[in-house]
Amino acid sequence: MNDSRDWGHLGGARKAAIVLLSMGKDTATQVVKNLKDSEVEKIAVEMACLGQVPPEVQDNVLREFTGAMGAGAGAGGVARATAFLESTMGRQKASEIVARIKRLNASGALRKLEQMDPAMAAEFLSDEHPQTIALIMAQVEADFAATALSAMPQDVRADVAMRIARLEGISPDTTKEIEGILSAQLADLGGGGVTATDGVKVLADILNSTERDTEKEVLEALEAKDDSVASQVRKLMFIFDDILLLEDRSIQRVLREVDTKDLSVALKAADEEVKQKIFKNVSERAAAMIQEEIDYMGPKRLSEVEAAQQAVVEVIRNLEESGDIIVPGRGGGGDDIIV
Repeated sequence: MNDSRDWGHLGGARKAAIVLLSMGKDTATQVVKNLKDSEVEKIAVEMACLGQVPPEVQDNVLREFTGAMGAGAGAGGVARATAFLESTMGRQKASEIVARIKRLNASGALRKLEQMDPAMAAEFLSDEHPQTIALIMAQVEADFAATALSAMPQDVRADVAMRIARLEGISPDTTKEIEGILSAQLADLGGGGVTATDGVKVLADILNSTERDTEKEVLEALEAKDDSVASQVRKLMFIFDDILLLEDRSIQRVLREVDTKDLSVALKAADEEVKQKIFKNVSERAAAMIQEEIDYMGPKRLSEVEAAQQAVVEVIRNLEESGDIIVPGRGGGGDDIIV
C-alpha cells in the first residue's frame, strides 16, 4: 500500500486514479470506457491500492489536471478538451464531465462533502437552515443530492425541495459564503481527501460496467500486486456467473424482471451449470422455449452476449439494492445469517 512518502513522486497512473476518484462513480465509468485496456489496468491497480490521499495532494492533482485542460493545450484548451470528449462519448455526457471537473476544482468544500456517505451528509447538514441546504444540494452531484435528500426528515425534505425548485441563480458571493460554512464544519470533523475504501468501491462499480476481457485483465493485474485488495474488489462485484450464488426464490424474482430475449442471448455462451440453475427455476415449458430460442438464434457476437448478460446483472444489482433479494457473500462476509 502507498504511504505518505509516495506523494512527492506521483506517476501518471496514480494521478489519473486520483482524478477519477474525485469525479465520482458515474463520470469515472464513462471516462474509463474510452481508455485502452492497458491504461485501464494501470489506473485500476493504482485506484484500488491508493490508500489515504492527503487533501492537499488531491487538490494539487486536480489543479494540474484542470490546468492542463485550460492552458496546457494552448488557447482554447477547455474547448479542445470538450471537443475530444464529445467525439468519444457525445455532447451531453462531455458537457457533464467538463462541468463536473470545473466545479470540483473551484469548490473544495463541496467536493469534500460529496465524498461523505449521503446519509451522513444529511445528518451533517441537519442543523442548517433549509435555504442553506437547498443552496448546497443545488451545487452537488444530482445522484448524491437525491440520496442525501431522501435521508432527511420528510418535512425538511419537502421544504428543501421547494426551495431548490425556486432557485433562479446562485451568486459568486453566496457560493463563497456556503464554502465558508462547509469548510469550517468539515475542518471540525477532520479528514478529507479520498481513501482506499473509495477506490475499491469505485473500481468495483467501474468494472461491473466494463467488457469482460477488461474486467478479467484488471483483476488479474490487481491480484498480482495485492491479493487482499483484489479480494475486496471482487466482494463488491457481481458477474453473470455469480447467479449460482442466488437462492432459487431470488432467481425466480429476478426472472420476473428480465426480458426473455435478453435471457436467451445471455445464456448462449453461459456455463452449463448456470443454464441448469436458470432452467430449474422456470417451468418445463418455459425452459424448452428458451433452449429452442438459443438453438435457433444463430451465431451471436460475444459483445452481444455480454451486453445481454450485463442487462441481467443490472436487474440483480437493482433488486439487491432495493432489498428485494439477497446475494450471499456480498457486503457482510461469511458470518451473515439470512433468515
